[in-house]
Amino acid sequence: MDLDQTQTIIGRHYAKYFNLTVALHFLLVFLAFGFLYYETIDYLLKNWLQIKSGEYAHGFVVIAVAGFMVWGKREGLGQTIIQPEIIAFIPLVFFSLTWMVGILAGIRLIENLSLFMLIVSTIYTLAGKRFTLQLWFPLAFLLIAFPVWEPALPLLQSIAALLSHTLLQLTGMPVIRQGAYIAIPEGKFLIAEGCSGLRYLLAAMTFGGFYIYLERLTQWRAMAFFIIVVGAAILANTIRIVIVIIAGNLTAMQHPWVHDHLMLGWYIFAAMLFPVFWVGYKLGDMERICQKRVTSRTGSVVLGKAVSYTFLVPLVILSLSSGPLLKSLLQKHYSEPEGKRSIVISASGAWHKTDINNEETTLHPLFKGNDFVFDRIYAHARDKVRLYIATYLIQEQGKELINVNNHLYNEELWQPKHKLLLQADNGKRSVIETELVNSAGQRKLIWYWYRSAGMNTTSAVISKLLDIYGMFTGKSGSSVLMLETDFMGDLEKGRQRLRMFVADNISEIEQRLDSFNIVR
Repeated sequence: MDLDQTQTIIGRHYAKYFNLTVALHFLLVFLAFGFLYYETIDYLLKNWLQIKSGEYAHGFVVIAVAGFMVWGKREGLGQTIIQPEIIAFIPLVFFSLTWMVGILAGIRLIENLSLFMLIVSTIYTLAGKRFTLQLWFPLAFLLIAFPVWEPALPLLQSIAALLSHTLLQLTGMPVIRQGAYIAIPEGKFLIAEGCSGLRYLLAAMTFGGFYIYLERLTQWRAMAFFIIVVGAAILANTIRIVIVIIAGNLTAMQHPWVHDHLMLGWYIFAAMLFPVFWVGYKLGDMERICQKRVTSRTGSVVLGKAVSYTFLVPLVILSLSSGPLLKSLLQKHYSEPEGKRSIVISASGAWHKTDINNEETTLHPLFKGNDFVFDRIYAHARDKVRLYIATYLIQEQGKELINVNNHLYNEELWQPKHKLLLQADNGKRSVIETELVNSAGQRKLIWYWYRSAGMNTTSAVISKLLDIYGMFTGKSGSSVLMLETDFMGDLEKGRQRLRMFVADNISEIEQRLDSFNIVR
C-alpha cells in the first residue's frame, strides 16, 4: 500500500495526520479552555510573574523549554496518526469537577493538578494515545511550572534542618536542634518553609529535565542524573544555611547574610551546576546513536473508525464546561452577608463571662477575611477558659478558613512543645491539643477543631471538603473553635479544666453556631 492509498483510507474512514484542519479544532478547544479556566490560569501567571520572590518564577522558562521540546518532535508528531478517543470525555468531566472542588474549597493543590490533568486529557481526547505518548516528556516537564509542590515543603524543611545541624556539628560549633529551630550561642535560627530550598529544587529540576532532553539520556542514566541534580540542589541549600548560621555566630547576628541570604543561595546553586553537568556529560552515551528517521508513511494501517471533529469538539467543550458551570450555579445560590454579623453565646452552669485583659490575650489568633469573631473568657471559681471562634459564612480564594496566613497564635512569641490528637467530652469529640511556651516561661494549653456543614473535624482537608458538602445541603458556614487556658506545670489539670468546659457548654454553643452560619 503506497502513501496516497494510505492517506485516502485514513482521510475517508479512519483518523488523520496532523494538518491545518486538526490544528484549528485544537485551537478552538483550547480557546474555550482558557475562557472556562481563566481563574486558575490567571493564578498561574501571577505566580510566574513573581520573579524576585516567587517559588515558581521559573514558570515561563519551563513553558518555553516545553515548547522547544514539542517543536523538536514536530517531524514525529507529523507522522503520527491522530485517532480521537471519544471515551476520554469521562476523565474530562471528572477532572473538571475536581477542579471545581479545588476552587470552592480553596485547595490550590487539587485545583492546579486538575488543570494539568485537564490539559493532558484534552490532548488525549482530541488526538488519541499515539499522539499523546509522543508528548509525554514535554507534558511531564510542564508540571514543574505548576504550584503543586507545596506538600514537599515539610519534608524539605526537615531535611534542611537535619543536614545543617549535622554539618554544624562537624565544625565543632555548639549547636542544638529542636525541630526546625537551630540554636547557637549567639541566637536561634528557624529553618522556615521559605528556607526549605524548594525554589532551588525546582530550578534544578528545570535544568536537569532540559539537559536530559538535549542529551537523549537512556532511561536509567536519566534517572541517575535526575537524582544527582535533586541531591545537588538540597546540598546547595544546606551549605547556604550553614554559611548563614556560621556568619551569624561570628558577627553576633549582625552579618547582612543573616537577614538577606537569598542571593547567596543562588551563587552556591550556580557553582554546584558545573560539577553536576560534568557528571551528566559522563553519564551520556559514549557513542551518540543516530536514530533513523522514518520519512515515509507507507505500510498497513489497521485502525477503528474515527470520530468526526464536528461531533467531538462540542462534546469536549461541554465536558470541560461541567465544573465551571456547576461552580457558578453553587456560588449564585448563596448571597454574601451584608457587613459583619455578631452572635451572643452564653455559658451554662457555674461558668460566667469575664472581661478580657491584655495579659490573657497574648496568643493573638488571626483569621483574615472572617465574617465574625467571637472571643470571650469564661470563669468557674478560679479556673478560666478562653473561647475563640472565627467563622466564614461564604468562602472564596483569599477569604477562607483554611489558609496559610491564618494562625491560632503568634509563632514569633509562642513555640509548641507538643501537638497531639485526643478525645474530649467522653470520646464524643476529637480535638487537637497543643502546649505552648514563650520566652518568659509562660505556658498555655489550647484545644481546637473545625466545624463545617454542622460537623466537627480535626482535619483541614476534611473541613474543606465539608465546605463543598455544605453548599449542596444549605449549611455553608465554617468555623474554627479554640479553647485556651493557662497552666503551670500540671498538664492534666489544664486538660481537666478544658474537659469540664466542653462538657458544660460546647454542644449548645455549636448548635447556636450552626443556626447562625446558614446563609441562603
